[in-house]
Amino acid sequence: MKFYKLLCGVLFIALVVGAGNACAAGKIGVFDLQEALVKSKVGKAATEKLKSKEAGFKEKFQSEEQALRELQAEIKKKSSVWSEDKRAAKVSDFQKAERALKEKVADASFEMKQLRDKEILPIVQVLREIVPKHAKANGYDVILERNVGVAYFNDSINVTPAIIKELDKKMSGK
Repeated sequence: MKFYKLLCGVLFIALVVGAGNACAAGKIGVFDLQEALVKSKVGKAATEKLKSKEAGFKEKFQSEEQALRELQAEIKKKSSVWSEDKRAAKVSDFQKAERALKEKVADASFEMKQLRDKEILPIVQVLREIVPKHAKANGYDVILERNVGVAYFNDSINVTPAIIKELDKKMSGK
């Protein structure tokens, strides 16, 4: 049993030392997808389209939300002096308007998701092509994505600016 533990310990140490040496010999880079989407020309254009559409929806729904708040306040304020029928009618109107607004918000959310997919996914797909090509062309063994498990990295291994340049060059005609 002691021999087995000793053998396992020796194998573990050999594995750790070997893996450490293998990683030390390779060239590693880190790429930040969010930064590329925010700082690239095509990413900025897509983000502006999304922000513009979202602002339009917010403006559209603000007046409807305000009308609902006013109706709710009116119901609270005047319900004690209204007849039961009138109060029930106002509550029903409020509930219908609230459901209609929720449905409009859900539709807008779906529309925003479709627009996001239309604008952002093609950029991400091009980035998925560019990163491996950049890695091969520049001798990288590994390029890690910043937002997927990389807590810290030295800026000297950040390849994001180079990837953004390649993205802008590749998508400038699109």
